[in-house]
Amino acid sequence: MNKAKSDFYRNMISNNSDNPRQLWNCINRTLHRKASVSLPAHDSTNSLCNSFSKHFKDKITQIHASFPVSASSCNIDFPVVHHPCTVFKPASLTEVSKLILSSPNKSCELDPIPTFLLKSCLHTLIVPITKIINLSLSSGVFPSHFKHAHVIPLLKKSSLPANDLNSYRPISNLSFISKVLEKAVSCRLNVHLNCNHLSNVFQSAYKQFHSTETALLKVHNDIALNMDTGKVTALTLLDLSAAFDTIDYSVLLDRLSDWYGISGTALTWIRSFLINRFQSIKIRKCFSKAVPLFCGVPQGSVLGPLLFTLYTTPLSSLIHSHKLDHHLYADDTQVYISLSTADTDLSLKQLGDCLSDISGWMTNNKLRLNANKTDFIIIGTSRQRSKLTHFFPTNILSHSITPSDTVRNLGVTFDSDFNFRKHISLTCRSCFYHIRDLRRIRRYISLSVAKTIATALITSRLDYCNSLLYNIASKDILKLQCVQNCLARVVTRSPRFSHSVPLLKSLHWLPVQSRIIFKLCTIAYQTLSSGEPSYLFSMLSLAPKPRELRSSGFHLLSVPRVKTHAGTRAFSVAVPTLWNSLSEHVKSSNSIVSFRHHLKTHLFRLAYPS
Repeated sequence: MNKAKSDFYRNMISNNSDNPRQLWNCINRTLHRKASVSLPAHDSTNSLCNSFSKHFKDKITQIHASFPVSASSCNIDFPVVHHPCTVFKPASLTEVSKLILSSPNKSCELDPIPTFLLKSCLHTLIVPITKIINLSLSSGVFPSHFKHAHVIPLLKKSSLPANDLNSYRPISNLSFISKVLEKAVSCRLNVHLNCNHLSNVFQSAYKQFHSTETALLKVHNDIALNMDTGKVTALTLLDLSAAFDTIDYSVLLDRLSDWYGISGTALTWIRSFLINRFQSIKIRKCFSKAVPLFCGVPQGSVLGPLLFTLYTTPLSSLIHSHKLDHHLYADDTQVYISLSTADTDLSLKQLGDCLSDISGWMTNNKLRLNANKTDFIIIGTSRQRSKLTHFFPTNILSHSITPSDTVRNLGVTFDSDFNFRKHISLTCRSCFYHIRDLRRIRRYISLSVAKTIATALITSRLDYCNSLLYNIASKDILKLQCVQNCLARVVTRSPRFSHSVPLLKSLHWLPVQSRIIFKLCTIAYQTLSSGEPSYLFSMLSLAPKPRELRSSGFHLLSVPRVKTHAGTRAFSVAVPTLWNSLSEHVKSSNSIVSFRHHLKTHLFRLAYPS
């Protein structure tokens, strides 16, 4: 009986190991967990659909009613566009085929045939699909059939009350072919932006070689260097209410024309994509009535995030005009300034004026800044911060604000001491929770499946933004290492107190400290090879060569001088130090895949010497 049960669970999990959602469902079934209720109490599903539909519509209507009748234009000069975009070039059969095959096999009720069936019959359907796409691009008309979205309400956070409709965000489920068409347009818009150098340097969302980690590395670098010079950093995290849902179409179209040089059929197509859209709330098998949309871009679309980033580009110019540092990731905005005891009053006033102008700009552009959810933190050594205590609370955005001890920033918990102990503590807690689950089902699954689950649920958490943890206290790294050691024992079904090093070596897992170095060096290679992200690339420079030697091919990086331990944690210091320690064989790899392979081999030998 036990063998049959084990074989059943093993096969179930193995068959779904490539699908994270199905894998998680299988694990829950194995653990006999009931699906958590993530919908409000309701008399019927149909009434709940209509309640959500009314709520989402009323929410946007109320937000828009609070805005001025007409949006004011930005006073900042428009960038120069040398190559305007008037038409979208037609797509080839090869391009459309690649777009379809690279897309996930997701389908919705709006699709006439399931996506997996479409892909299997692609050799027959590719010609008519390509013709539909090219007719849309050439005529400037987005098909009306593609403008209907099925919206699924999703709980924003598990900690939020499920009975409160404000705890949910609307995610649009769109037709598969409409997304393929959007991808084709997105590729052409990105080519236009790159050709004219119009992309916002300090916007890291939805861009190749950019991520939340690279965005945080930029902010982390500036904070570390400020601490090295004896300054503290005042970091403000701005929160927007329903950012994607309140975008004004006229403002967006004017911005595309004035800022980005998009006109003609191309602009007509985007206008057609935006207007006359409808959405219906979908819960299980029930649907609400179709409701017309008068603003916003669909959350779940391909073009929506790109259009939002273009919409908010002038915000960077506004912040720069106040001589403050900032970074954007979609609608998450970080604004920060260095403080010293000599000019704290002036700097805080500068920050307050900037945030007031940001609030005004967002109001004029139909975006609502949620001042109540705006986080504020002072980061520096305890001695540095103690000299500024009498300046707080301070008045920002018409609110009296006292700096928080910790803030959540793009999934990473920043603390005022800049030691990331709170973040490490939360990571360890989350990892141990999943390790306990894995231990309960370990006897039912094979080693390969156990490694898959371990990577998906635990190692991914250990590795998330771990480059920020370089050169922190060893005792804090040890906490993460204990998690990995425990995971190795569970995966290999070893005794509780068995030595972890042989287990990690047998699993080919690098220890935590080596994984941090691996991540930083990988980001460095990508940055040096592609020049992106530009804000990281600008921190790296080749070391001067006094004379030509055979070793000149090593491409050593210049290491800036720093005074304190905090300074060594900065990206601009840590990466050159680590890069220069690598052999030429590793650094001269001809691809990222080859580099990762050689780098892991190098670090593996250092971590587990024979």
